[in-house]
Amino acid sequence: MRTAGGEPRVKPVDADLYAEVVIKWLNVAYLLVFFGLIVAGLLLDPTWWAGVLVGTAAVAPIIIADVVLTRRRARSAANNRA
Repeated sequence: MRTAGGEPRVKPVDADLYAEVVIKWLNVAYLLVFFGLIVAGLLLDPTWWAGVLVGTAAVAPIIIADVVLTRRRARSAANNRA
């Protein structure tokens, strides 16, 4: 659709809301991967701690990076508002 002036009619995207939704879905994906790796670890080795170690070792760097980036984005957004 186009406006009367011939410009395309596009809904503006709220970048903060979009980033928030993406981060929430990434966190859900991280949890699914984490629990999947725990289950895989339990199936490969009958000791429960092996699954926990495999899952933590695989997902912890991703979660830490996500937390650091989220804090950095929040700090940047707060500085931009001030």
